Amino acid sequence: MLLNPGSVEYFNKHRSEQFGVPTLEALRVPPEAKDAEWHKVKDAFGALNALNKDGDTWVMGDTPSFADFVIASVLAALKSMHGKESAEWTRIMSWHGGRWERLMMAVEKYSAVL
Repeated sequence: MLLNPGSVEYFNKHRSEQFGVPTLEALRVPPEAKDAEWHKVKDAFGALNALNKDGDTWVMGDTPSFADFVIASVLAALKSMHGKESAEWTRIMSWHGGRWERLMMAVEKYSAVL
């Protein structure tokens, strides 16, 4: 987990209440359902990919837009959750002809903290 030990108990308690489950473990996808759930995620990214014209990097064509940074933020969260070297991240980066890898590379120059 990405939280420090002092925050884990608070996070687990409040998120369990928020989602109406006894523990966050109740939300875990069973191993036999993971492939089907990943297929849904890929389909959702496929719908986003359909917004692109002619394989452009950016949703609006030649210029980055708010939508690009929202998509990149979701991807960054997935990368953080699964790890840069994970099979899940590698799989996502290969989807739709490597479109998401290209997007992440393109937004990199905007992600530096000054």
